[in-house]
Amino acid sequence: MAAIVSEVVRELRAAYPGRQIELQTHEELSGAWDVHRMQQLLSNLIMNALTHGALDAPVDVELTSDPKEVRIKVMNRGPAIDSADLAEIFQPLKRAAVSHDKPLKDSGLGLGLFIASEVAKGHGGRIEVESIAAGTTFTACLPRRI
Repeated sequence: MAAIVSEVVRELRAAYPGRQIELQTHEELSGAWDVHRMQQLLSNLIMNALTHGALDAPVDVELTSDPKEVRIKVMNRGPAIDSADLAEIFQPLKRAAVSHDKPLKDSGLGLGLFIASEVAKGHGGRIEVESIAAGTTFTACLPRRI
């Protein structure tokens, strides 16, 4: 998983040189996943953080694990997601209210988080979200299946 995440982070750093993406990996991160779908999941989560996080703050990506699963946390520093939006955040075509101070042009279709969630489910996992005033964290929890 570390190699997959490192590649996605490298590509997004190159695409958005004005933004900072920090990557931390811990522990043993091996498992069996569809590489292309994992790249899609990660790209969608990180792009969401770049789009909705504070322009002057990094997006943090952290990988951790236990014997059963690998967890990928993507954290941004930005305004909290409204509870009404949070309840439907993984639904297709659902988007949070748009404000005029978004760091990146918000032109998505509202499918990124839905797709990421479906990829996680397809691998027997899930995506959790926590949003507080200091920022938002999406955590993809993926069984190892090794």
